[in-house]
Amino acid sequence: MLDFACVYEHSDKVIAKTREVLETLKKSALEGGLKVIWHEQPTLTIYLCQKDPELFDQYASLRDDFIKEGWGVYDSFQTVLEENENYVPLYRKHLEELVEKCTAYYGDPGWVAHLFRNAHKPVMLQNYDLLT
Repeated sequence: MLDFACVYEHSDKVIAKTREVLETLKKSALEGGLKVIWHEQPTLTIYLCQKDPELFDQYASLRDDFIKEGWGVYDSFQTVLEENENYVPLYRKHLEELVEKCTAYYGDPGWVAHLFRNAHKPVMLQNYDLLT
């Protein structure tokens, strides 16, 4: 999961890192049966659209390719966000259910990573300085 604070801090590396991670996950999914869920933080696309439209276009292209290729599951909470003013309790419940279904977390630090840690599941934090 990408966190908008990390995206902002590492905007120069986020696309390259995300592309690299997706290629690794894709290989593991296709060859080894890894199940991948891409959970998009509801406010990320709003933030990117407003603050950095060029970065948003690059991000949206990666996301759309992931969805189109079908080797993983795209999990968006955007519909609920659009339909409910007070979506925070619904979003938290959704994430708690997602944590139950998953065996591990990979992504940026943040409160979702803490949900996994509190559920005693492995948490792997993304390091933007490690690019091949």
